[in-house]
Amino acid sequence: MTDKLGMTALMHAATHGEEDAVSVLLSAESGSADKRGITALMYAATQGHRDCTALLLDAEAGMIGLTSRTALHAAAAAGHADCVLLLAACEGELSSAAGITPLMVAAENGHDLCVSLLMPGHTGKRSEHGQTALMLAAGDGHPDCVSLLAPIEAGAADGDGTTALMHATRNGHTRCAAILSKAEAGMTDCDGWTALMHAAHAGFPHCVDLLLQAEGMRADADGWTALMHAAAHGHEECVALLAPLEAGRVDAWGATARMHAAEHGHVACAEMLQIEAPPP
Repeated sequence: MTDKLGMTALMHAATHGEEDAVSVLLSAESGSADKRGITALMYAATQGHRDCTALLLDAEAGMIGLTSRTALHAAAAAGHADCVLLLAACEGELSSAAGITPLMVAAENGHDLCVSLLMPGHTGKRSEHGQTALMLAAGDGHPDCVSLLAPIEAGAADGDGTTALMHATRNGHTRCAAILSKAEAGMTDCDGWTALMHAAHAGFPHCVDLLLQAEGMRADADGWTALMHAAAHGHEECVALLAPLEAGRVDAWGATARMHAAEHGHVACAEMLQIEAPPP
């Protein structure tokens, strides 16, 4: 019998780490999933119940839920390193339908111990959008995971040409950006944007300051500089950092950063760029 969610007694026992109950129920109820596609092994792994995970391993390892993820994905997402260690040998090669590996899940959630356990043989893989574990760690601001993955995965770009450094700077993760800057500064995405431009566009002055010397004075495919991106979005701190280096440049249509600031109603930014005003 199952409850309204389709959960069996075995699943309830696994969820709560009841090893004796799991042992008794295993032969009769293993191998099934509830209405959400979750197995008893997945429940045990999600909650970090190592002994229950070990009991269920032979019967349910390799089963895939409705989200196309495995028990190893669940353990990696929750950061349960002991369960990850048990499951890695039998489920480590399985990715979700979107190409998301357990390593990517661990990196995205900032579980550096799980990342270190899953790295051997699994780095360099891409999701269906071309993202690596490093990109996911950088985008969510996990510097310890970035430090582990950068020596192997730095320098790659996803389907939009976005690097791990760009994922870090457009989300304001300065520590991750600092780790990645030596390997990836100067790279551009499919629109010609640098990581500095992503930081300026999103309004993260610490990331702008970090990359100013390495990536300043560049223009994207439309001729926009990082200063123009900052001014058009009213990011005054970024404008203050970028103006001494980039003020006076024009885009593909002849517009300055001051003009972009004025066009979008950012008066303070326009006033900061008086150097670009026409002579009286």
